[in-house]
Amino acid sequence: MALFSNGEHKQERKVCDEDEEEEEGDHIPRQSTPPDGGWGWWVVLASFLCNMIVDGVCFSFGVVSSEYQDVFGASHSQVGWVGSSLAGCYLIVGPFVSALSARYGCRKVTMLGSVVTMIGFILSMWSSSVEMLILTYGVIGGIGFGMIYLPSIVCVGHWFEKKRAFTTGIAVCGTGMGQLLFPPLAHFLLTEYGWEGKNLIMAAIVLHCAVCGMTFLPLDRNSFKRRNRLRKRVEIERGAIMKALIEDKKRQRTISNGSLDNCII
Repeated sequence: MALFSNGEHKQERKVCDEDEEEEEGDHIPRQSTPPDGGWGWWVVLASFLCNMIVDGVCFSFGVVSSEYQDVFGASHSQVGWVGSSLAGCYLIVGPFVSALSARYGCRKVTMLGSVVTMIGFILSMWSSSVEMLILTYGVIGGIGFGMIYLPSIVCVGHWFEKKRAFTTGIAVCGTGMGQLLFPPLAHFLLTEYGWEGKNLIMAAIVLHCAVCGMTFLPLDRNSFKRRNRLRKRVEIERGAIMKALIEDKKRQRTISNGSLDNCII
């Protein structure tokens, strides 16, 4: 009897696994085909603006470096660390930001990066030394810039396939536009409001990247949530099936022990 029961349960478990795989395949959302247009053009525009702001701020640092030398009594090389840390950090954090984008999506990461950079720039207004400026303006601001830059480039590829090279080229054109526009803007703000006011206004400009990040929607808005919910449900169901099989196996052994003088079949 126990031998037949074991065979029946093996077949039952096999059928359950097949049904589970079929259910999982039916409900897990397939990766959507890039539309090569539509909302994707708004994504390209937002990516262009993000690149313009990020690289524009980075490459305009030389305009205010002499002001920092006078204010903090530092050498040119010491002040240069501020701009270098800003430009370096936003590229160094690339692998970390890539993992975040894959886990949470480009939209959330870009918006968070905008807030991080804004906080860093605002804190830099109270810097009393070059070292403090490196930490707030350079490191914190650079980390936030990295969370803006990478997702803004990656998201374009999600919306375009045939036109991917062309649209990515448009997006990175923002770098050149930022290098043209931001140095004169930084000089004007420095002249009118001082370096503290300039950093505050730059923080407000960077916060606009959060608005741009709102356009970085996945092709299926609910794909991330649906996938996570489905994986959790499948894990729970598999755990329940295994628990039921183990309990049933224990029950069979108990019956076998009682009927055949403790001989386990």
